[in-house]
Amino acid sequence: MAAVSTSVETAAGAVAAVERALSQPAERSAHRRALAAELFHDAGHATDRAATALYELMELEAPLPAPVVAVPPAMRRFERVPVR
Repeated sequence: MAAVSTSVETAAGAVAAVERALSQPAERSAHRRALAAELFHDAGHATDRAATALYELMELEAPLPAPVVAVPPAMRRFERVPVR
């Protein structure tokens, strides 16, 4: 964990650490990716695995995944608003 973290003792140290991390985002990228791979198996697929396990426990056949369809702008309820 030490390879992916920064320890500080003051508020000023925290500000400096954040500024440095934001100015050099790739600095510890390889270490962070390695730790994430170790901690989070198959990240991004937990819901699929959980649903599959539930269907198996209930001895039911899982439904086929729904196709992904692009929604035309005229049918969208909310438009993206830039954050200021």
